[in-house]
Amino acid sequence: MGGDLPAKPGKVPAPKFIAWGVKDPNGANLDRLQVVKIWLQDGKHVERIYELALSNGRRLIGEPVRRLQSPAR
Repeated sequence: MGGDLPAKPGKVPAPKFIAWGVKDPNGANLDRLQVVKIWLQDGKHVERIYELALSNGRRLIGEPVRRLQSPAR
């Protein structure tokens, strides 16, 4: 469910991602689809959550990136 991307060499284009969500037939409904990006900055983990989709026709208000105040653990 995750992996490390190597540093982008030279003028190579940035990677593109496809996201797909499917409900577990025996589980609860899906509420949202997110991409979580975690990286090291100055020896500390930094986390950024990108909201891709919301359920029940809800729409994002504002920027679809949620910046956390506390560092990732």
